[in-house]
Amino acid sequence: MQIKIISIDEIASTNDKARELAEQGAPAGQVVVARRQVQGRGSRGRSFASPEGGIYMSVILRPDCAMSRAVLITPAAAVAVSQALEELLGLKTQIKWVNDILVNGQKLAGILTESRSLPRTAKIDWAVVGIGINYSNFRSDFPPDLRHIITTVRSELDSHMKLPDPEVLIKSIAAKLHNLVSNLDAPDFIEYYRDNNVLLGREVNVLNNYDSYCALVEDIDTNANLVVRRRDNGRREFLNSGEVTIIPAKPAQPAQPRKATPVSKQIYNLAVMGIFLALIIIGSKITLPFPIVPKTLQATFVLLTGAFLGWRRGGLTCLLFMLMGLAGIPVFAKGGGFGYVLDPTFGYIAGFVFGSAITGYLCGRLKAWRWWTVLLSLLAGLGVLYLFGLVHLYLILGVFTEHSLSVTEILRIGLWLPLPGDLLLTGLSAISVYRLQNIFKAR
Repeated sequence: MQIKIISIDEIASTNDKARELAEQGAPAGQVVVARRQVQGRGSRGRSFASPEGGIYMSVILRPDCAMSRAVLITPAAAVAVSQALEELLGLKTQIKWVNDILVNGQKLAGILTESRSLPRTAKIDWAVVGIGINYSNFRSDFPPDLRHIITTVRSELDSHMKLPDPEVLIKSIAAKLHNLVSNLDAPDFIEYYRDNNVLLGREVNVLNNYDSYCALVEDIDTNANLVVRRRDNGRREFLNSGEVTIIPAKPAQPAQPRKATPVSKQIYNLAVMGIFLALIIIGSKITLPFPIVPKTLQATFVLLTGAFLGWRRGGLTCLLFMLMGLAGIPVFAKGGGFGYVLDPTFGYIAGFVFGSAITGYLCGRLKAWRWWTVLLSLLAGLGVLYLFGLVHLYLILGVFTEHSLSVTEILRIGLWLPLPGDLLLTGLSAISVYRLQNIFKAR
């Protein structure tokens, strides 16, 4: 790739100009550079302070990959900037997920990526990566409210050191970035991105999709998702976007009484549990015409309850379902009442509680959601469900009845006949969970 720099004295936004060129068919490697930006943009539409003395550049890229891999372009740019600064200036930087470059906790550079897909395809047409670096300017060049949170290359290096021509750094970053995005289907820069990320192991505040909470950063996965453990409910989330701020470490304090969960959060939890409880009840009434043994969707909804709600809320939802039926509310397939305990199928209902909890627990420990890892979690829950069901079925039909059935016959009617249908539904459920992961991953 040949790098061509288009220099402009002052511009509203280098990204806007680069996007215009990309739409006109400009090849990869063209870099729009400006001495000043008057309408520089950062993440979430914020303005980006761009005083003279900084490096403001936008690189046009045309990676040959699916649009779903575009999320890796910003991490690749962060790695390119970090490596170029260290190689050319000896400046050791840190990366703050997802798009900031820091030195000693202060922001040195920011990145904004924009892209477009080809018509009628899911492939990337072009991507524009905007990079702003505080280079030869001083903190005093920035607005007063920013001076305590930013730094510049000049401020971090020896005062007697002469800064290289900005064009040298620009070309180095552009070349590195092009190489890194040339194979986004098998990226080899994620390890560097993870190892140099300042968030790992830190307590953070997360603002994501109108949800705000505290969490512990556990990992960055192969898709550059930030893996966090929520402090309010212990569940895992895989973030591919959002705003994350580090919570400063505090001196050890005497143990304080645990604060009550906000009323709004309690209402939300109850509402979600109510929705899945309704699905479980409705599922018992929906019969699918499988060969030999018709199947209902009840067991499927039970496992999905665990996968989506986690082991605590999932298990509690299924326990509530069971108690409602035993109390006489006709939520079971054949009605309700305490006498249902003697029904041969009641063991499966008891297994709902533990099967859902096991599924939720295993899904909550997944480092990365893949369809097959979700499938294994669902199958484990299904196995627990069948274990409870078969034990109860054996006690009712193999021990406490006058004409007892053999173990072989019990396995035939309680396992071999219904299992194929449940396996098919579980497989479809795993694919559905994987497809909906960005909505329901509240781990």
